[in-house]
Amino acid sequence: MYRETCLSPIHAPIVDGSWSFGGSPASLNYVSLCLKSMPSSCVYDSEGIPVSWVLCDHYGAMRMLYTVPQHRRKGLGSLVSSKLAEAMRGQGMLVHCHVEEENIPSQLMFKSLGMQETTSRLLWARCDLKGTND
Repeated sequence: MYRETCLSPIHAPIVDGSWSFGGSPASLNYVSLCLKSMPSSCVYDSEGIPVSWVLCDHYGAMRMLYTVPQHRRKGLGSLVSSKLAEAMRGQGMLVHCHVEEENIPSQLMFKSLGMQETTSRLLWARCDLKGTND
């Protein structure tokens, strides 16, 4: 038996531990801030343990989608993504997501939910230029 609702900031270590960019104090803090301030969706098992989740980042994009391996292929990723998209629309947010280029299963899942791939790729970089006029 599953139950869908939002994530709590107490789940930040679980989310950070499953995120491919997680595992540092800075990423844990970032995940915690997202959970405190942005919408999320999570499916809990009968014991109240999170088994599938997705959340919004500080740009308002769906990120960090993850389903625990033994709960995959049950539609839980689609469920949490659909519920989060619904919540985002309800808050007047633009529903969009970021998927790593090599993550074909997630790309296919989001396409099956009606999302469309864009051709634009954004890259943010910080350049600290040091010259003679420092």
